[in-house]
Amino acid sequence: NYFEARNLFQKSIRKYPSLAGFGLSLIYFRTDNPFHQVDSAYTRINAAITAFDNAGESELKKFTEISVDKDSLIRTRTAITELAFKRTILTNDTAALSNFIKRYQLHYDVSGATRIRDSIAFELFRKKNTSVGFRQYLELYPESHLVSEAKARYEKSIYDESVFDGKLSSYAGFIEQHSGSPFVNAAMKKVYELFTANSLDPDVYHQFILKYSNYTQTEDAWQRIYDLHLTNYDEKSILQFKDKYPDYPYLEELNEDLRLSSLTLVAVKEKDLFGLWATTGTKVMEPRYDFIGRFNDGIAVVSLDGKMGYINKSGEEIIPPFYDDAENFNDNLAIVGEKDKYGVINRTGKMVVPLSYLEIADFSEGLAAATEMELFGYINRSGTIVIPFKYESAGGFENGMAICQKEGFYGVIDKNDVILVPFEYESLQWLWNDVFKYTRGETAGLVNVEGTLLLPGEYDEIGTFSEGKIVVVKDGKMGYADTTGKIIIQLLFDAGKESLVESQFHNGMAVVRKNNRFGLIDSSGKMAIAPTYEDLKFLSDSIIAFRQNSKWGAGFITPKNILFTPRYDQIFSCEDGNCVVAFKGKQGLIDTKGKAIIPFQYEVLKRIGNGFFMARKSGNYGVLNSENINVVSFLYDKYSETDTGLFEFSNTNETVWLDIVNKKVFSKN
Repeated sequence: NYFEARNLFQKSIRKYPSLAGFGLSLIYFRTDNPFHQVDSAYTRINAAITAFDNAGESELKKFTEISVDKDSLIRTRTAITELAFKRTILTNDTAALSNFIKRYQLHYDVSGATRIRDSIAFELFRKKNTSVGFRQYLELYPESHLVSEAKARYEKSIYDESVFDGKLSSYAGFIEQHSGSPFVNAAMKKVYELFTANSLDPDVYHQFILKYSNYTQTEDAWQRIYDLHLTNYDEKSILQFKDKYPDYPYLEELNEDLRLSSLTLVAVKEKDLFGLWATTGTKVMEPRYDFIGRFNDGIAVVSLDGKMGYINKSGEEIIPPFYDDAENFNDNLAIVGEKDKYGVINRTGKMVVPLSYLEIADFSEGLAAATEMELFGYINRSGTIVIPFKYESAGGFENGMAICQKEGFYGVIDKNDVILVPFEYESLQWLWNDVFKYTRGETAGLVNVEGTLLLPGEYDEIGTFSEGKIVVVKDGKMGYADTTGKIIIQLLFDAGKESLVESQFHNGMAVVRKNNRFGLIDSSGKMAIAPTYEDLKFLSDSIIAFRQNSKWGAGFITPKNILFTPRYDQIFSCEDGNCVVAFKGKQGLIDTKGKAIIPFQYEVLKRIGNGFFMARKSGNYGVLNSENINVVSFLYDKYSETDTGLFEFSNTNETVWLDIVNKKVFSKN
């Protein structure tokens, strides 16, 4: 009878405090009575244990009679605390757990209960996900095992709440108000991105530097200014940059670039490896690579043992041979590949586009076509996907437009992926401004960027625009259309294999053919020179070559204004007031009056630029200038143009190089 037992123990509590307390703890502990209450059981058993040490002989005797000692009391307390622990855990309630932790400090796993309470509380605040909530958590549970995560989420919540509208001013305000936040750098990066918006204008980046001089992105901004300003790394460009930006902070590197810009280098092979030599004849770098490419933006591709990297003009390895594939730097970015995946690096070697694409094309107007899962899309210079991967092919952007292929047909999109020309053509080719050539089956026509058909698809061939006119061919006849698709010169002339190129307009004149004879028409289609010549071809915009009786002559725009009469086997080129021609099986150079400058002694005479001519005589190669002065002697049986833009002449004994830019011949010292 629990009622009588409880009354009995309560009446005996003063006489037998330990024994009566023990009895009451059992009543409250057991679940088969109406007095069950674990907290009361715990209170009574603690009092019983404390009183046991002061129990008198009669009380201890009664304990002995029921075979209970102090250890029995302690075991009872352990059982009570364990029951309290299990029940509290099941409540999943932080208040109950806090009460347990405070009351049952002798339980063996109070730390476990604390972790559970802190985890439950954290989850409640995490669902709210507010800075106020996480701050409350930190105040309520400063010793929690989740303090680090709570602090991190608190900082993240402050950041998210401060910049939720995505405005530049919000990010800048966050930086000013929360300078110690771990998200300051992220906010600075967003300010940089929003302010510059991947601009191709260097002044935008300079304005950023002036306004946000303490931001970590100023270094990148200076690099972008440098890259955008210097389309090529020559001395003139670098000096212009130095004058325009006197506040540029990296003068040591700038001066080194200036020194290197004046160097013209050639890759020289020695004992199966390539090194670098300057046109001064001095060695810049010992042979150590299997291949050295042409310098572009002051950097060259190198390869060693099947891997590719980059060096600068001092021979310094700025990016070690690491990649399976590497392309030349272009606009200060280079496409690299490893294990059939491609990405993009900048001049420092930093990966700006990850190695995650099957293919990446060159950047044009700030975007590059890339391939993912055999579909094409577009990325910007930061690697952000701008146009999703949904096209079967994708061309480069020009004038804000790109030709793409979808479901087997071609169309045109803009940089916002808006369709300008519908995807309904078998092929598309950009011709001029907003005009495209299209094909359907075996015929071609013209369509503009608005998708309007300018010229019906009924022509066999369509050329390219010159002086606002384009060659069109149908049923073997040739005429001209304008940029609106209107036929302005009727199809009255014979079409030949070379008509699309040879019949383009030059200074208001075009070569046409009738009955296998050639003449000239003006821009109205009127015959300027009757078709009486065996052949006509433009050598420049102002000089035309003509053939009569199997011999070639030349004149200014019309054969009536003759420069020299038809007496030559062939005319190859006319520039700078002179012409390379062939006469009686030999080649030479004449002026526009037909006077020989370089005599007809050579099997080959080829214009190589800057007033220099490569020539071959009796099987050996040499170089002459336009005054017939021998620049490279005819001692060499091999000739080639190097990857570094120099001309190489060699025999079994020596090799020399010609630098036509600096007008210098050099060999190894």
